[in-house]
Amino acid sequence: METGKDAQQDTKLNVPNPAEIWEKDWGVQNPQFNKFTAMRIKQPPGAPEDSAVFDYIINMNNVFIDQAIKDKPRKVHEIRDRYKFGMTLITLAIIRHDLEARKRDVVADDNDDDKPKRPDVADTVAEVTSALAPFLLPLVDSLSRITGKVEALSAIAGEAA
Repeated sequence: METGKDAQQDTKLNVPNPAEIWEKDWGVQNPQFNKFTAMRIKQPPGAPEDSAVFDYIINMNNVFIDQAIKDKPRKVHEIRDRYKFGMTLITLAIIRHDLEARKRDVVADDNDDDKPKRPDVADTVAEVTSALAPFLLPLVDSLSRITGKVEALSAIAGEAA
């Protein structure tokens, strides 16, 4: 097992800072963004096809961010930061999962020529982040209210206790 500066750093996260795309620039994206687009990733020009290096692009006018801001206009920066950070972490998780699955596929591929090809990770990121967009901000808000205080069973169980 390696120690010190040569040790593997799997737990170290280099969280990328996604490029922010606003509604006025949706049309110049390829593919174009819309109000439901959340996060997209693209390999930078010249990157090897099997590389796990990506440019991150986030839609800062996603309909669910805009709705949250209308409900709490004084928290616009907090809402945008939570959304951006949350979507970035979700994207990193999808990429990491894909990398691990591809490693397993290489080992299992020796005898399985009929196995279907894995979906492109960029397509998976686009689909999953768009699917999670309506839930991300309410989830983060709910989690931020958890205090860690334990309530008496009788206070949370009603008359059944």
